[in-house]
Amino acid sequence: GAGGVLADGPSHKIVSTYMDSEKGTKSERRWEDLTEAPGDDVVRLCSVGIKTEDGKHSDAIDIRNPVLIDIEYEVLSPDHVLMVYCHVIDEEGIEVFTTIDNDPEWRKRTRPTGRYICTVHIPGNFLSEGIFYIGPSIQSVNPNKRHVRERDTVAFQIIDSMEGDSARVDFVGNMTGVIRPLLKWGTQFKPNAANIASTSNK
Repeated sequence: GAGGVLADGPSHKIVSTYMDSEKGTKSERRWEDLTEAPGDDVVRLCSVGIKTEDGKHSDAIDIRNPVLIDIEYEVLSPDHVLMVYCHVIDEEGIEVFTTIDNDPEWRKRTRPTGRYICTVHIPGNFLSEGIFYIGPSIQSVNPNKRHVRERDTVAFQIIDSMEGDSARVDFVGNMTGVIRPLLKWGTQFKPNAANIASTSNK
């Protein structure tokens, strides 16, 4: 069917090879040894993971379902106001968006030492089909200093269904665009005079 043709596209081949390569970019990446983890004496990245709504790690997610990104890090030095964010990059290398931790509990507050896990929810029917890479960053503010900046830490694939209830509706071809929101449409119809005449003659 049409789905098979889409999967044969060159970008998908490159990506599947890339995801199975030495780089090991999958749905979870951990640094068990903090001394070798990305970061410095202020903060170190411990893990980045892609999960489904029910908390399971997955590198293939239905377009209709949310994608959860977990970023786990260890604060080693107190008295820093930290900002955690991540870049979402598509398979063409285009930055789709950057999202910044806006949890009001920690915003503009210094963080005590310890282990933190923050989670960002990307809603269903938002990203397009294809492969996306996550690049997490952590920086302190006032003064601004970047402690962590990783590229392509983990990857996941968004898979669109052919069931007719996603933004694809009944279209089977290759849809373009880095996002694929399911937006509300409405139609107003005014029948033309010929239609009205033929209806009234019946």
